[in-house]
Amino acid sequence: MHWKETFKVHAPPAFVFEWMTTPTPQDTAYTKGLTSRKITEKWKLQYTTQDEGILAGLAYSSKAVLRKYPPRRWRLEEEAGTFYHRTEFAINDTPEGCDLTVDMEIIVRGWRRMREKAFRRKFAADFRERIVGWVAKLDEEAKALPADAGKPAGTEKKKVERPIEIPKQYGS
Repeated sequence: MHWKETFKVHAPPAFVFEWMTTPTPQDTAYTKGLTSRKITEKWKLQYTTQDEGILAGLAYSSKAVLRKYPPRRWRLEEEAGTFYHRTEFAINDTPEGCDLTVDMEIIVRGWRRMREKAFRRKFAADFRERIVGWVAKLDEEAKALPADAGKPAGTEKKKVERPIEIPKQYGS
């Protein structure tokens, strides 16, 4: 099943990217159905987590891999026994903040394939509720940001008053 939707976020795109691509154990507080999250691996542009919770009415334990493609895209791949989903996220600027586009592919395995359509619809609905919770939390935290937080930093170069001393290399 393929599911795609765009959500309005009233927060600066850079803040949204950083917030959405940095999983924490505290995510259980505002993520519907997530009961625990343990970060098992952290690289510069990738996080791996072990998640547990309830999704589509079923308890699950999953391994999720989040890969960053800065500054506007990231991918989440989650494997939980009988289901797998690959979700692409993208951010587009708007005058109010940004649009968060979610593009998901859900694959069902095992005996649930017999009721695959119903399971996928329930899965997509539950995942949508998770995203709505994330957007609400983003909007709430963005209100506390300074007024100029969404503006790009100046690219002014500092003028050097004197020449920079270069240390001598060995043997020179």
